[in-house]
Amino acid sequence: MAASEQEVTRELARYAAGVRFEDLPLEAVRLTRSCILHQLGATMLGSTMPWTQPFHRYIEEYGGRPEGTIANFGTWVAAQDAALVNSTFAAGSGMEDGFQTAPGSAGGVTVPVALALAEKAPISGKEVIGAVALGYDLMWRLQNAMMPSIILRGFHPPSVCGVFVATAVAGRLAGLGEEDMATALGVAASHAAGTLEFDQTGGDVNIMHRGLGARHGIQSVLLTRLGVTSPGAPLEGKRGICHTFADTADWDVLFQGLGQDFKVLDVCFRQYPLGPMEAPLNTFVNLVEDHGVTADQVEEIRFHLSSHFLSHGASIYEPWDRVSAQWSLAFSCGLRLAKGSNDLPLYADPSLWKDEAILGVARKMVAEANPEAEGPRRKLARLQVRLKDGRVLERTQEGPRGSPLDPMSPEELRDRFNRSCASVLPPQRQERVHAMVDGLENVDDVKELPSLLVAG
Repeated sequence: MAASEQEVTRELARYAAGVRFEDLPLEAVRLTRSCILHQLGATMLGSTMPWTQPFHRYIEEYGGRPEGTIANFGTWVAAQDAALVNSTFAAGSGMEDGFQTAPGSAGGVTVPVALALAEKAPISGKEVIGAVALGYDLMWRLQNAMMPSIILRGFHPPSVCGVFVATAVAGRLAGLGEEDMATALGVAASHAAGTLEFDQTGGDVNIMHRGLGARHGIQSVLLTRLGVTSPGAPLEGKRGICHTFADTADWDVLFQGLGQDFKVLDVCFRQYPLGPMEAPLNTFVNLVEDHGVTADQVEEIRFHLSSHFLSHGASIYEPWDRVSAQWSLAFSCGLRLAKGSNDLPLYADPSLWKDEAILGVARKMVAEANPEAEGPRRKLARLQVRLKDGRVLERTQEGPRGSPLDPMSPEELRDRFNRSCASVLPPQRQERVHAMVDGLENVDDVKELPSLLVAG
């Protein structure tokens, strides 16, 4: 499928309104189910973290009509508000999925939207799978079409693009036709926002970026159905998103293989709560574990990375809050060698942000540009660790564990979900979730699934 710059929004609307479960290859169906399970696990884990609770309390106090369930707590709120909080919970875990060849995550603007709407009206498992796969497809394409300038300008791609993805998912499940879908995407453009300043000076706002996209996606569809009109070219127009949030847009990236090459096949499942820095950390962990390296042996840690990594947490050495700790590659390397773990609670411990055993390792890290690691190969990480005895250990890794290049097994993903839910869901409830997700394409009404995610 190809489109001129004059018909970008229209072509995307046509695709979003027309794609069906039956269009998906079997592997895309399987991976979409895995994405849903992984997102639910991240949601449950994040729901237990103190930094996500203000978002729940806000909606609990100010939310609208009871339509959708907030995970863990069972709070019954408006569908768009349930999507906001559940998405924020998952982002707060730091364990959302990503892509091998694109920035950001799609889970937070697809799964919470689909499940919130499934509580408003009967929606089948096939419809949910089709809509979620559509969302992953569009998130990959929209973000990559504006890379790298969208990041270099300081915008957070999942936040800017997420509202369009959420709108497409919500519109598809609401049965919007091409005309209304195009209008809804135009309404969504007024909600596109979110900067990367949090990776410079901190704050919890980043965890709500995808959640706001999820909320406003549902809202954009509701407003469209009530008769709100919108610009005809919200993406491609002279003052549209692709020209204001980025220097330019690559329409070939956006449309090549559309409807045939489903980008959910590019999904990565995270091992560590590190946002974009997980891939290089995974390279580091593999190297030091393979060679039994200890903190006192290290003279220098030198990464050769893409501009994508260098513009994020590769420049943070001494964190000042939880967010900067999670985004800091140097701190994460120090944490691994000094504490032997990169579990989420460690990043939230203020005493560790000034821990000299950790920072002593962190200060030994150097990050420099690798021209080979650009574009689709942005997750390529080349690492050299120089030891005090003169040895230089090297490792190059194209993709982290959980990527298409080193995939996790279904059993590993199942275990990951169980561990994420262990403190809030009993084993019997976990098994019911597994059974429903495993056979999701055979479920006539998905309404029960959100209720299974309530503690007790």
